[in-house]
Amino acid sequence: MGSWSVFPSKAQRATLEIMGRLYLLVMVLVAGCGRLGFDGMDPGPGSGSGTANLVPAVCGAQSYTSIAAALDSDVSVAPTPTGAAVFVVPTSGGNLRGFTVDVDGNLTSGAAIKTVRTGGPFTASAATYVDNTLIAAVTSSGRFLIHIIPPDLSTYTEIGNIGDEHIGKNPLLHANADRITPTSCSSGMDVNPFDNAWTPQTLQLSVTTPQTTFVAATPLGSEALVAWSTADQCYVERLTNLATGFGSSQPWSCSALRLANDMTTTMSKIVFEATDGVRLGTIASDQLDGSTTLVAAGATSPRIAFDGTQYWISYLDASGTITAGTLQSDGTVMTTQVSGTSPQHDAYELAIVGGAPWIYSVDTTGTAASKLCLVPN
Repeated sequence: MGSWSVFPSKAQRATLEIMGRLYLLVMVLVAGCGRLGFDGMDPGPGSGSGTANLVPAVCGAQSYTSIAAALDSDVSVAPTPTGAAVFVVPTSGGNLRGFTVDVDGNLTSGAAIKTVRTGGPFTASAATYVDNTLIAAVTSSGRFLIHIIPPDLSTYTEIGNIGDEHIGKNPLLHANADRITPTSCSSGMDVNPFDNAWTPQTLQLSVTTPQTTFVAATPLGSEALVAWSTADQCYVERLTNLATGFGSSQPWSCSALRLANDMTTTMSKIVFEATDGVRLGTIASDQLDGSTTLVAAGATSPRIAFDGTQYWISYLDASGTITAGTLQSDGTVMTTQVSGTSPQHDAYELAIVGGAPWIYSVDTTGTAASKLCLVPN
């Protein structure tokens, strides 16, 4: 730009006038953003990390008065492109039932909960959405029945019948090109493969350990990460395909464990129940770190999920109330309570639906969903 003279020309005066108006407009925007509607906006998931100025909160709720479920329900959630499918079975034994919701938590499956499969009694459930297919599994007398479920939950196609003792909440995932269902039993962890037509294949990988008590799995990039617990050991295995794995262990149990990965690194998180409460650990590729952090003393029933930017962790606090929040860089969890929601141990789930963390629960107040978000402090 050329230099200005002492007395600006007409064109230069016009330019100065325009610049002055722009400056005033910017000042109005900065000083008056609340009046323009910027205050109180839901920053949504991924807009912060639970810092002192942005904290977790319950920013939406749905009460499903027409959805009756047993208080001892085992709840499973499969996020789908249009929302989520929620499945329940009573831990005391019963049928597999379910309902579907959109990304705002509104019911899309009608007013009543649907019976998806009878013939149990079934005592636990698991669900996922993989390869454009809704998958649900149930436990029945030491066997796992795995099904393809249509979006309207109207029928089912059984694709697997596995004779093991424990299955994770993610019942089917990829280890690169292979589809697998990790399970565990009295002699360790098994990798149960399926072909591209969803036909079960011959077992090709087992990791021998003592009697198992829990198992969990999560995607690790294009691979899969599996962890399981015995009475006094916690084991981890990174699966590159249906027949190849690399693992590690630590000399402490990891009961009721859950796993999550940020899908951009090989660093994963594990949450589990210990004798003193809920603990958090780190897994670098296939190496389980020996040090863990106490998240909440006296807490139980931990959950963990990654929303694309940060980890969300939830648990039942010492009073039995659902507590949830975001994992901080120092390893602590900034939390909020889902007030008035106190389900039994397995009667709730945390899932990322439509990019946002949601909690689906069953307790004495009924069946409900609570949306979590980050808001200004």
